[in-house]
Amino acid sequence: MSAPGRLSLRRSRRAGDRGVSLVELVVTMAVGSILLTAVATVFVGTLRAVRTTTVKTSTAADVRLGMEAMTRTLRVAVQPTQTSPALVTATPSSLSFYTLINRTGATTQPAPTLVEYGWDGTCVTEAQTPPRTLTNPPAAGPAYAWDTGRRSKCLFRTSVAPQFTYYADGVTTTPLTVSSANLGEVQSVQAVLTARDAGNSDVNPVVSTMRVTLRNVVYAAGRSA
Repeated sequence: MSAPGRLSLRRSRRAGDRGVSLVELVVTMAVGSILLTAVATVFVGTLRAVRTTTVKTSTAADVRLGMEAMTRTLRVAVQPTQTSPALVTATPSSLSFYTLINRTGATTQPAPTLVEYGWDGTCVTEAQTPPRTLTNPPAAGPAYAWDTGRRSKCLFRTSVAPQFTYYADGVTTTPLTVSSANLGEVQSVQAVLTARDAGNSDVNPVVSTMRVTLRNVVYAAGRSA
């Protein structure tokens, strides 16, 4: 091989041994970083959307089940005696009343159970106290006492208290200002349940509203009239 040919081959080998320059490496790394950032952003956004959908779906189901349980129990609220109101307490965020709970499918009317709805700061709660039959009940009082066997459970988790509004019938839109003196006038209750997860503040709250007519109380009022 001639001298010029050997020189050209030597230069070609040297050029091939040089690899990539620092500028080329920096540019490649910058482009790779941009691509990785874009992929990571899309991935994180997808995960957040999936988590939001999952949390909201689960929360909506919890609220629906809680509202169904509450309205079923409220609908059969009953006066424990002819002169005692069905409601024991009625505030904007809590409610207690006597109701007929039949979990066994018995055909005879059950004794009234004391039910309480409230909020403990993390859960909408339901407490049930079964009746205890009195051996010597007072002449004008109920034949039962509700002083033992109280059981409480969380209907669903939320950082928002329930809201209760009370009405004198099932159609009017003017709420009652309830006190201990007029508990017997309540014949309809509206409940608003809001599910908000304190650990997932980016998820919009789920709100459920239901108005229930206390059919046993309406019947008793119509019968006594």
